[in-house]
Amino acid sequence: ASAEPPGPPGLPRDAGMSPTAPAGGEGSRAPSAPPGPWILPPWPSASDGGCRLICLPHAGGGPAAFRSLALRLSPQIAVLPVQLPGRAGRIREKPVGHLLSLAGTLADALGPLLDQPYAILGHSLGALAAFETTRELARRRSPLPVRLFVSSRKSPRIRDPGGPIHTLPDEEFVAEVRARYGGIPEPVLREPELMKLLLPSLRGDFEMLDGYEYVAGEPLECPVVALRGQDDVRTPLDELEAWGQETLGPFSVHELAGGHFYFQQSEEAIADLVRREIEGAMAGAR
Repeated sequence: ASAEPPGPPGLPRDAGMSPTAPAGGEGSRAPSAPPGPWILPPWPSASDGGCRLICLPHAGGGPAAFRSLALRLSPQIAVLPVQLPGRAGRIREKPVGHLLSLAGTLADALGPLLDQPYAILGHSLGALAAFETTRELARRRSPLPVRLFVSSRKSPRIRDPGGPIHTLPDEEFVAEVRARYGGIPEPVLREPELMKLLLPSLRGDFEMLDGYEYVAGEPLECPVVALRGQDDVRTPLDELEAWGQETLGPFSVHELAGGHFYFQQSEEAIADLVRREIEGAMAGAR
């Protein structure tokens, strides 16, 4: 069984998104990207568009967080989810725990995929990981994404209020996660064995957040698109707009209906926005 519970925001189920399960059904083509532990093949597997979209999830999340987006963008844009250790198909692996280490590992994993245009999208914790991965790619003088989408996350220069929480006892840790972000459904909280599976990866993700320190560096040269839910109290508009300091390229801000996990309420709107941005980038590159 998947280690990620079904349903509401924070921790969606990953059934059908494993690297070994064919997602495209009979007659689907082989993935355009090699399967591996970090970057999964496109889902559905028939997606083989002119641009790849690398998607990084929120704390505790997995590839299924981007299932709806993948379906709506296919086949023109191939969605390749990042699968972090400690969940879904990698449930037995130790979580990373350090965001800059993750960024370096993802930059390595992305290397073979930079032979065609790509974009990166990260949600919440994933936005920080997407940003630091893009910075690492820039330091290596690798091709940069045609768009960097940062979602439901204030500027990396702005620290979260409140102290670190990843070392709290289980009950206090879960209560603090729910108070700050919501996202853990009540039925999951009533399943001790499931929570036992989930907590190590969730702690590892919050260890990355708690330990993250922004280091000033050269601004990116790729366009950055910042997004938030209109009701997201964790990501005030002015703190989202501060992402503009991180790029010399075009920068835009978009607000959509919903809260921190607005993806659920604005599925069509987010897909339309991502498609429009990527198609604009591809048209400008011709």
